[in-house]
Order: sequence, then structure tokens, then C-alpha cells
Amino acid sequence: MQPQDLEDLIAVARLTGGLPGKTSRYGVTVGGDGLADLKPPIQIWLHRPAYRGNDLKKILSSVKPHPRSDGFFAPVELLSRKVRGKGKGEVRLKLPEDFTGDDGDLDLMGWWLCCEREQLAATGEVYVFQMIGLAVHRRNGEGEPFEEQPVATVTGYIETGAHGLLETRTLATGDAEPIEVLVPLVPEYAELDLPNKRVYVRGFDDLIV
Repeated sequence: MQPQDLEDLIAVARLTGGLPGKTSRYGVTVGGDGLADLKPPIQIWLHRPAYRGNDLKKILSSVKPHPRSDGFFAPVELLSRKVRGKGKGEVRLKLPEDFTGDDGDLDLMGWWLCCEREQLAATGEVYVFQMIGLAVHRRNGEGEPFEEQPVATVTGYIETGAHGLLETRTLATGDAEPIEVLVPLVPEYAELDLPNKRVYVRGFDDLIV
């Protein structure tokens, strides 16, 4: 069984194996707040990638689209989750009655927990996958109208100790080559407009170095 739309899935955790003496409980590595923001009980997907290397316990770097592969999918119910520091936690899952794991092995090390984008969007939080691709529009002052034509596109996100940074790439115009511009994700500079797939940036040109 597979989801109808693979592009709609986001990986929120990687299983590191079953916990000793705890039925249906598994250790996980996480990145970002996706798993912590989900409200159990909730239906999500368990995904076994077609290829799993030697980094099965590596901490998931961020909430991101699940690995494209011809792997196996199984619908599961997330009954509870605990997220601790340093990217680790545990989950309790209700597996399908006919689920056999890897040839009967229910340790499930290296499997991914994936949820639908709408399930994360419903939490009211903002995630990296929602910001990638946003059109960057200039806004030079408080209350001033934004420029209708975009000047750049959001290509990534960097977490810092103080605040996040949007990685943007300017649009090619005339003879000018596209350049990378970092935008602080703070109210003084950036205002997200997710419904319209835009971010308004005050003083964009001043950020070009």
C-alpha cells in the first residue's frame, strides 16, 4: 500500500529501533519540530526506503520530503511521542495487524515516519518546506505597499543561535547574474505570506553583500 501522492509526504523522524521491554515503542531521531507539533492519536505513514546505509541512527537534519525511492509504505497510528534534547525521542505506534516488518523483524531500525503536509500545516507552525520557493518582494517601510514584481526566490533556511536566516537567490535581470542573499527571519526584515506564497522583505538591497 502506498500514499496517493508521494510528494505530499514529509519525513518527521527516523526510527532507531525498538525499545527493550516496551511493546510498540521505538527510539527515534528528529530534526526540527515536526514530530513534537503533531497531536496524537493521528494517522501517519511508516516508510522503509529501498536503500538504507550505515547511518540508520543518524539524527534527521530537518523536517524534509521523505527520500524518493521504491520502498515500502504502511499506514500506522501515532499513539504518543516524546521529543528530548539533541534530536532524540521516542514514539508509540499502532501497527497494522498483518504488518511483519523486515521479514518478521519488528525492530524497524532505519524506517521513516512520514506525515502529510496538511497535517503539519494544521498545527499553525511554519516549517522549512513551506518557505522553500516563496517569491521575495521588496517592502521598504512600515505600512508601505510592496513591489508587485518579485526580486528573488527562497531557496533554503539556516538556523542560527539568535534567529533563522532565509537563503534567497535573486532573479536574473538583463546582464546581472543571480546572487545569494541572506535575509534574517525576524519581523524587522521579513514578513511571511504563506497563502500567497510570498515573503515581503524590508531593505532587501541593503542585505546584498
